[in-house]
Amino acid sequence: MTIVDDRPIPLAGHDRGGRPPRNLIPALAPAPSPFDSGSTMESIDDALGEIPPPPYVTAEDVTFALRAIIVHAAEQWPDGPRCRNDRARHPCRLHRWGRRVLAQRGLTDQEIQTMLAEQEASRP
Repeated sequence: MTIVDDRPIPLAGHDRGGRPPRNLIPALAPAPSPFDSGSTMESIDDALGEIPPPPYVTAEDVTFALRAIIVHAAEQWPDGPRCRNDRARHPCRLHRWGRRVLAQRGLTDQEIQTMLAEQEASRP
């Protein structure tokens, strides 16, 4: 707004109060949900990529891999299975890492299931 002779003069397109037309005021869009398709969770997975397995799989690595699989198990959501720990699409990065480490160790799916059951049974 410009003032001439102590009288306010509205700028072109503005009303007498100096306000811009309503259609020039940008509307705020609602923030996307992190659980929508194409959401931040998936883009983070895309940006970070896969977690590399260790060069040599030790007994300690097997323990960590089993824990990753247990903690990052699937949980059913309205839009499909999601990780119960970080709500990313299942299988999440850590679950996939655990499976790859155990496969690199040479374990079969049956052996992995047996070890997971033993881990769950030993928990109080």
